[in-house]
Amino acid sequence: MIKSLFLLLAVIDDGFDTGGLSRESFPKVFVFGTSTSAYQVEGAASKDGRGPSVWDSFIKQPGREPNNASGEVSADQYHHYKVS
Repeated sequence: MIKSLFLLLAVIDDGFDTGGLSRESFPKVFVFGTSTSAYQVEGAASKDGRGPSVWDSFIKQPGREPNNASGEVSADQYHHYKVS
C-alpha cells in the first residue's frame, strides 16, 4: 500500500508546476492535510440496503458532471475493506 501511494505521488509530482511554492515557503508549524469523501471512494451504491442519497439524485441530472460521471464508479473501497 505504501509503495503504491509513493508511486502515485511520484507520478503526480513529475512535472507538476508548483507556482514557485515549496515546503520552505510555509511556516515550520504549518500542517499539510488531505481529505476525501465516502461518495468518491466507497462505491457499492446499491449494496446492503443502501438507497439513493440526495447527492445520487442530484448528480444524475444531465449536465451536472462532465461525461455524466457519478459515484457508481469509484475506488470501490467497499469491497476491498478488510477487518484486521
